[in-house]
Amino acid sequence: MTLEHLVRAAGQRLQELWPERKVRVDKIPKDADGSFFLGVIDSDHDGELDRRFRRSARFEVCYFLQSEDNLDYLAWAETMYDSFRVLEVNDGDRIRRVKLINRKARQDSDQRYYQFLFDVESVLWETVTSGEVMEKLEQREEIST
Repeated sequence: MTLEHLVRAAGQRLQELWPERKVRVDKIPKDADGSFFLGVIDSDHDGELDRRFRRSARFEVCYFLQSEDNLDYLAWAETMYDSFRVLEVNDGDRIRRVKLINRKARQDSDQRYYQFLFDVESVLWETVTSGEVMEKLEQREEIST
């Protein structure tokens, strides 16, 4: 499961909730009013014991207000909290349910956009490459005097 898979899943969820609004993921154009921007703020990949790794990423969803926009902040925040608890991520081989943590919603002080933040943490195991199997190792016993 990659960051791209997570961004696609979040973008699909936004399209399901607000099909009439565009979701942008690469950059924010000048005519972004009335659309969403979805991006990765930060990501981290740390090794743990043996072949285990922990990956975490922080995402942001920004909604850019149109003049006289009727999308109320409180209703928007409630919809985001309710709809972004868990994401179903299709990584090609299977569909994974990913729990979203540290969810926060806030409104820009200039009332130009709404922002929703969430984190994803996952634990990964590195695949074992084929090599010498322990049970086939030759054993020798030596007595030293």
